[in-house]
Amino acid sequence: MFNNFKKITIILTIFCLLVAPAVSFADLETKSEAEHKSPNAIEYTADLLIVRPIGIVLVPVGAVIFAIAYPFTLIDDSTHGAYEALLGENIRYTFQRSLGEDMPL
Repeated sequence: MFNNFKKITIILTIFCLLVAPAVSFADLETKSEAEHKSPNAIEYTADLLIVRPIGIVLVPVGAVIFAIAYPFTLIDDSTHGAYEALLGENIRYTFQRSLGEDMPL
């Protein structure tokens, strides 16, 4: 009984190890196809009415958090990284990207 279980476990493990790369490459191809499609009217509308206003609200929130963290970032010289994480990425995402592009939906 134990030998049969051991053989089945080994066979399933080998099967999973052989199939996993094929599944990950298939997912990679579908993601690259999705990246090249142009946004539709729903994505434009959702970006304009939902995502951008949320980004506009989050910019001052990130600024407040950055202001609180600023003295601590001076200690270990990580001010630039903190700025990018808390403000830079959000500002670029909210104000510099094209309407409907790179939607989180």
